[in-house]
Amino acid sequence: ISLTGYIQIILAQLFVKTLDRGDFETADLSQWRERQCLPDRVSVGSRRPDAFDGSHRARLEVQDGDVEPQTGSERCELVGPSLPHDEERWYRQAIYIPSEADPPDSWQIMSQWYSNYGGSPPLALFNDTGLPMRWSLRHGDSSRLYWRSEKLARDRWHEIVVGVYLS
Repeated sequence: ISLTGYIQIILAQLFVKTLDRGDFETADLSQWRERQCLPDRVSVGSRRPDAFDGSHRARLEVQDGDVEPQTGSERCELVGPSLPHDEERWYRQAIYIPSEADPPDSWQIMSQWYSNYGGSPPLALFNDTGLPMRWSLRHGDSSRLYWRSEKLARDRWHEIVVGVYLS
C-alpha cells in the first residue's frame, strides 16, 4: 500500500439541514471523534491543492509498513459520528487524486459506513486495483457490488454523494 492523497469530507443530510459538518474549517482535527493514523501521516492545511469547499483540506497518507497501533493494521482513518439505525443519511465527500497517484495493488477502502453490530461495514467506498483508476461502492467484505465509477482523472477533486440507510 502506498497512498498519498488529500481528502475533504462534508457530512451532511442533503436538502434538509446539516446534522454534522465533518470538514476541516477549524484548521485542525477537532471535529473528528477519533484518529487511527500514525501522527505524521495526517495534516490539515490550506495550501495546494486548494480545498474543494471552504478554505481547508486534510492530507491522509498510508505507506507500506505504516501499522497504526490502535488497530494493528495499515491505515490512516478519521472516525466521525455514529450512524443512527432506521434513518436515512446522505454523505457528500470530495477526494483529490494527485497527478502522481498510482492505483493500489490490493484492495483499499477510502470510506466506510459501519453499523452498530460489528463485523465488516455494510457499505464501503473502495479504491479499485489496476488501471484505469476507479472507485466502487461495495459491502465491506466485497460480497456485493452496488456501484462503480467511470475512469477517474488525476490532478482534480472528485465528488461523491452517498445515501445510507442502516436497518
